[in-house]
Amino acid sequence: MVAARLKFVSAHLIRPTFHRLIRPSYPKNIVPRLLRGEEIREGLRKLDGWKVRGKFLVKVFDFEEFAEGIRFVDSVAQAADRLEHHPDISIRYTRVTLSLQTHSEGGVTLWDLQLARAIDRLGEATKAPVKKSGDSG
Repeated sequence: MVAARLKFVSAHLIRPTFHRLIRPSYPKNIVPRLLRGEEIREGLRKLDGWKVRGKFLVKVFDFEEFAEGIRFVDSVAQAADRLEHHPDISIRYTRVTLSLQTHSEGGVTLWDLQLARAIDRLGEATKAPVKKSGDSG
């Protein structure tokens, strides 16, 4: 009886590893493939201020005040939770750097472009100034 109970409990507590990969626009167990260089460049044409750094898409946001950046990061976190895809976030006082990569695939996929578009919309809504490409960082 105890063994059967433990088996039941463990089956309901341990979810398959793919559960975090389920996305609104993809069937279960499907992870989009890595994008090729031209596909990434095409996707970047539709985005504002994102750059490729290594195997990541990166964008820097500069804010007037620390609290503005934190509010922006909170809105990014909410969007990322909805999309079930999360950026790497670096906060340096009033500068927020977001780096996107599908870690399980080791590079940029369609999920990263989707999240970048969502973040761009948040940036527009908060009127977050974007670091110019010639600025040092």
